[in-house]
Amino acid sequence: MLTRLGLIVPSCNTVLEADLAAISVPNVTFHFTRIPLLNDDENQLASLFETVSGAVELLSHARVKAIALGCTGGSFFRGKGYDQVIIDEMKKHTLIPCTTTATAAVEGLRKLKVRSLILLTPYVKWLGQRAAEFLAAHGFKIIVEDHLGIDDPFEMAGFTPQQIVRWAQSKQHPEAEGMLISCTCFPALSIADALERKLQIPVVTSNQATIWQLLQQAKAAVSISGYGTLLQNHT
Repeated sequence: MLTRLGLIVPSCNTVLEADLAAISVPNVTFHFTRIPLLNDDENQLASLFETVSGAVELLSHARVKAIALGCTGGSFFRGKGYDQVIIDEMKKHTLIPCTTTATAAVEGLRKLKVRSLILLTPYVKWLGQRAAEFLAAHGFKIIVEDHLGIDDPFEMAGFTPQQIVRWAQSKQHPEAEGMLISCTCFPALSIADALERKLQIPVVTSNQATIWQLLQQAKAAVSISGYGTLLQNHT
């Protein structure tokens, strides 16, 4: 049976759709709609809330089985519980299960039993700090954090897999039980598997976690190889 999954994508994001197109998942298709966002300005991130309900309604027309807001920063920047506020708003407009990328990242780390972690983001400082605060509020210990200070989504999207691997390797720490690379507009999904082998710890990325939780919510019994441990253990 075919499983359709829906994603709400910030209008400036050029990575999330490409990542999902590169993954071949048997009997699963991904469907997208966009909402306005040009960069990670606080006012623009706040405005996502105002447009998410219309996006949910449009995706429901495609008879998808689960919907995610595919923006990590936009679903954590107001602290613990803000992701659930967004989910509650999404659920006002559909009976379809809904989630956010921030929610998926937290649940993915918990699934892998990661308690202490390395947090890497391409974000500017204030948003990177909000990410660390959000995770700490959920009980995670941040062993190492590093933020690249980028506010241009096209610069984020332009990183090569080799650049991301080198950066991530340079931040490894013996006390870390896992690594989170946060941002749906940062092309880290393709290197999660290789990075796990190099670091010998689980690596969660925003796009990987989003796919994982959508599959969970849709009860799609699919294991995906080559993109990290999380997608091999989503059931």
